[in-house]
Amino acid sequence: MSRYTLAVLSDSPDYIDHFLMFINNSQVLQADAIGFTDMNALMDYLASGMIDILLLHGGTPLADEYLSSDYYYMEGVGTDERNRNTDTNANINILAVLSEHQDMCSVPVHINMYRPMKLIEKDLASLIAALDLEDPSLFRNLDITGIYTRGTGADPYSIAMDIISAAEYPYNTLYLDLDTFSGLDIILDAGSAMTLSDLIYYYLTAPEMLHTQAKAGVIHAERACFILPPSHPQDTDQLKAADWCDFLRDLALLSGCRRIIINMPASGRDLVCLFGLCQSVYVSWNEYFAASDSPQVTAFKRYFISRSREDILSRICNAADISEVSPCL
Repeated sequence: MSRYTLAVLSDSPDYIDHFLMFINNSQVLQADAIGFTDMNALMDYLASGMIDILLLHGGTPLADEYLSSDYYYMEGVGTDERNRNTDTNANINILAVLSEHQDMCSVPVHINMYRPMKLIEKDLASLIAALDLEDPSLFRNLDITGIYTRGTGADPYSIAMDIISAAEYPYNTLYLDLDTFSGLDIILDAGSAMTLSDLIYYYLTAPEMLHTQAKAGVIHAERACFILPPSHPQDTDQLKAADWCDFLRDLALLSGCRRIIINMPASGRDLVCLFGLCQSVYVSWNEYFAASDSPQVTAFKRYFISRSREDILSRICNAADISEVSPCL
C-alpha cells in the first residue's frame, strides 16, 4: 500500500507536534505527516512537493489567512476568477479544516477536532479512501436521491432502477433500502451477506474496521451496487442525525459510487435528516400530487414545516413521472 502525505498548517508548534505524532504512529492511515507554522514554508514545499491532504487548524489566524486568500483556490476547490495558481493546482488533493463542528459533506471538509482521536482517524481514512478513487472529485460531488412510498405498495427497487435508467449520466450508483422487509436480499439472491446493520455497528464501535468490512459488504451488480437492508428495523435508529452524512459518504467512497439512492422508512426519528440530505425525493403517493390535500398529506407537509424545513417539500418529485433524471452536480 502506498503511503500518503498529510500536512498540518497551524500557528501552534505544540498542536502540530501532537497531531503529527498521532498520524505517524497510526496503523490505519499509512500516511506520512508534516507540519507548517508559516505560509511561505508551505508554498516553498508545494513548489516541488505534493500534499495529499492539507489539514488547517481552524480558528487560528494562519488558517483564516489561508481560507481568505488565493492559496485556498490553488488546490482545485475554488472555481472563480481567483483560481489562477495553476502551477501548483494539482499539488494538494483534498483540503480539510479541523474545527469545532463536523461536516464531511461540506467544501472544504470540516472535522471536529474535539472528538476522540480514533474518530478523527476514521475521518482521515475516509479522505484517503477518496484519493484511491479514479475521480477524487466524487468526494465533493455526491448525489443523494431519496425514494418514499409510504406503504403504498409501490416497489422502491423498481423505482430505483427507473431512476438509474433515466439518468442523463451513468454514474455508479449505490442503492440502500432502509426497509428491513423490502425483500432486497431475495431479489438479489444474496443469502447471508453483510447487512446495513453490520456496517452501522462497525461505524459506531470500530470505525477503523469500517473500510475493510464495507468493501466486503458491497454487492456489485450490473446496474448498481447494493448493501442489504438492516436486519432489524430499529438498527438505523442507532445513528444520530449528525452521523448520517458521514456514514453515507463513507459508503459511497468505499463502493466507488457518485450517487446514492435511498429507500426511506415510512417513519422514524431521523426522517427530516434523511430527507434533508437528498437533492430530490421521488414519492409514490397519488394523494400527495392531487389537486386538494388529504388529511394525511396535510399532516405530512406540516411535519416538515413545523421543523422549519419547508425547503424539503420543494425537492419532492412524482415517481410516476420519472423520465429524465439529471444528477445534481
